[in-house]
Amino acid sequence: MGIAVITGAERGLGLGVARALAEHGYTPILTGRDTAALEEVASKLPGVARTAALDVASDASVTAFFAGLEAREGRIDVLVNNAGRLYNGRPDGLNTTAEEIIEAINNNALGAWRMMQRVIPMMNAQGYGRIVNVSSAMGALDSLGPNSVLIGLPRRR
Repeated sequence: MGIAVITGAERGLGLGVARALAEHGYTPILTGRDTAALEEVASKLPGVARTAALDVASDASVTAFFAGLEAREGRIDVLVNNAGRLYNGRPDGLNTTAEEIIEAINNNALGAWRMMQRVIPMMNAQGYGRIVNVSSAMGALDSLGPNSVLIGLPRRR
């Protein structure tokens, strides 16, 4: 049916999306930093699933991934930007270093942008494509705690 790339597909929501796409006839390409975990979970999916190493926080990794994808598949029909990291195991902005915040933005926001920057021209050239950007409740302003980075913003009630 089509080629679907899922970032951060080692577990959780990414893996669930990969399973659902496989069940609907797509060939899922599970991506992430832990290739051993990717291989293990891909073997349990229905149909044919592929895996590829990808660190969305790295320009070089994204470039290498798309070079390989274009050579092997020649197309991409669906991109699910799911990769994300929680730094220091907490979303607490007051107890997080500036370097950790920069890493989080690089991975969690710019990672999706890097992927879209590469995939949109491919999808435009083939005349079709879908992009799904996944976020968590941590991205919602109403879930921020008292020590969050945006503490000065008024809360909606």
